[in-house]
Amino acid sequence: MNKKSHDVRNNLLDVAGPLFAKHGFSGVTLRMISERTGKAPGNLFHYFKTKEAIYREIFLKMFDLEHALDYKKLLEEDPFVLDTADGQAYAIQRIVRDYYSRTVFFKEPWKRELIGNELFSSSPVMNLLNMANPFQIEAALRRELFFRIKPDGAKSEAHYWADIPDSQGLFYLMSWPSIEKNFDANYVQEFQQRVINMTTVTMIKLLDLPIPEMLR
Repeated sequence: MNKKSHDVRNNLLDVAGPLFAKHGFSGVTLRMISERTGKAPGNLFHYFKTKEAIYREIFLKMFDLEHALDYKKLLEEDPFVLDTADGQAYAIQRIVRDYYSRTVFFKEPWKRELIGNELFSSSPVMNLLNMANPFQIEAALRRELFFRIKPDGAKSEAHYWADIPDSQGLFYLMSWPSIEKNFDANYVQEFQQRVINMTTVTMIKLLDLPIPEMLR
């Protein structure tokens, strides 16, 4: 893909994202997107064949899975990081911090709104994506980490544990506009750290791992 096509494609995603956040998946049409971009509806098909493809690409771009941190990448950094309880707790902390930085703490309000809508009530297109759904991809990797740490754990435990960042993240996604409105930037940044720490401690405790000194 040449630079011009790449730029046009990204512009389409940047225009469509806020529309989906405001109107929901079913409330947006290709005509609405084309009117905002100044391109004829037929031209959109040169870059995306369907509205579903646009929606999916927005989420994949936001989540940036290629650069997302998971336990496999941590093992590439340090093959022995999961060999000790302290290392396991450290891995959980790194993964939670990375996940929240790419979801809950987006600077653009529309991105938080779009993710919150999807977590609260999944759109049909995301359900159809199955393992191409970025939420499911990351949750599956967290479940794998759960069983690396607790091989004899139950599947129900693994699913509950892996979904904690999403469930707690949804609460903060809903409350974040009010927090940003009523508090200064320093407090907001400090609160972000508290959110990451609270989620991390919850997940560490459920695996009976030691709480790192900095999280106590």
